[in-house]
Amino acid sequence: MSTVTGKPYLFRFEQTSDRAKELLSKIGKKKDVPVSVVDQLTNWIHKNFIEEAPKQLVLAKIDNIANEIKLGNIEGFAVTKGVLEIDIVSVFGTEFVEDGSLYIHLMQADKQRQERLNGTKEHSGETIKTSVITVIEKGRKRAMKKAPVVGQLAFDIF
Repeated sequence: MSTVTGKPYLFRFEQTSDRAKELLSKIGKKKDVPVSVVDQLTNWIHKNFIEEAPKQLVLAKIDNIANEIKLGNIEGFAVTKGVLEIDIVSVFGTEFVEDGSLYIHLMQADKQRQERLNGTKEHSGETIKTSVITVIEKGRKRAMKKAPVVGQLAFDIF
């Protein structure tokens, strides 16, 4: 057996083998889930929102939205044992949803939370006056249908 610096080659192979076993033992194991619901929701927003404008607006109120999800006030979003579960299909009926629709869905719960805190519903303050209009039709009466001549075929279209 040949040696390198007085030690057999076998020693080097054992070290490599141990390192390979260590690396291979980590394959297939589940990665740790991010600690907080806010982190999980932030990661989901970064993956699923394409446009920057709605993404930034949702991220600005991420703490409020995460609290509403924990309370179960946002349909399709739930927290089970610290893991955020999202079911877009149950809410929208499809997996492909526009950013604006997701933004409106997430912000509705925040708006309702604000209404609960303030005790009032948000409105624009404008008053619109309406009046009832009655429409009376005046016009020509339709002519009566004439019977077909004897021997003529008739088509009743309308």
